[in-house]
Amino acid sequence: MRIEVDQSGKIEDLRQDTIVAFSNETQFSVSLSRNLKRDIFKEFRKKIKHLKYKLFAICIFYTIKDYISDCDLIIIDKEYEGKEAFIKGPLISLMRDKFENFNKKQVRFSLIGRGSKAHYVAYRVKRKIDNPNKLLIKKEIIRYLK
Repeated sequence: MRIEVDQSGKIEDLRQDTIVAFSNETQFSVSLSRNLKRDIFKEFRKKIKHLKYKLFAICIFYTIKDYISDCDLIIIDKEYEGKEAFIKGPLISLMRDKFENFNKKQVRFSLIGRGSKAHYVAYRVKRKIDNPNKLLIKKEIIRYLK
């Protein structure tokens, strides 16, 4: 099974919520509220290098973690061109904490585009047409920021 992951609302844009979603036969989305992003950036901006990429990796992790056992390929939209290593590194670490034999070759970056089901899911949640499957809370984020 292949999973495509897309984001609506950039992590670093503190004026809006960030939605990260995947879709294939199944779909799932998580929401990181603008208020929570503000709190996290205020508290960790100077302490954690590449904070926005780590937050994005954490959001991806929460989006796909319950579906990874059926997945052989994760394609993440190129939201941050040239910064993929700053996302992939933390994501691989998170995945290996939960799935010991997780293969880093399962994660790829590609332009997904508006025709993707993942884009459609993220867009509908962002526009409040649908509700996210999970609202992330500060405790869940901080747990993996260290």
